[in-house]
Amino acid sequence: MPGVCVFTTPSQSKGELVSDLQRLKHLTVVEVGLKEEVRYGYPEADLKEARESWKKVLIRILKDSSSTDRKVLRWKIDRSYRCVYHAGLAYDLVESGELVFPGIAL
Repeated sequence: MPGVCVFTTPSQSKGELVSDLQRLKHLTVVEVGLKEEVRYGYPEADLKEARESWKKVLIRILKDSSSTDRKVLRWKIDRSYRCVYHAGLAYDLVESGELVFPGIAL
């Protein structure tokens, strides 16, 4: 039976999440839903770098899994920001995608 991991906005630190995923010996599917919170003056480049960093970590974990089945990484990243005209938050879909291993991008 393939391993599946799904998470949204992890509350634990990146190190704890990575070690939890690495313990899953036959991991084949990781579905990721992350939320970015945009703050005044926070550079877009830093947010993009953080997204790419997460993807690299998750790709490595999938590649290192001992499973011989097809491996899939799916992600969806939302951005939240304070709306100037309203008291609440506003949300945008920033990015979504899927990678199938080995090396086939869909």
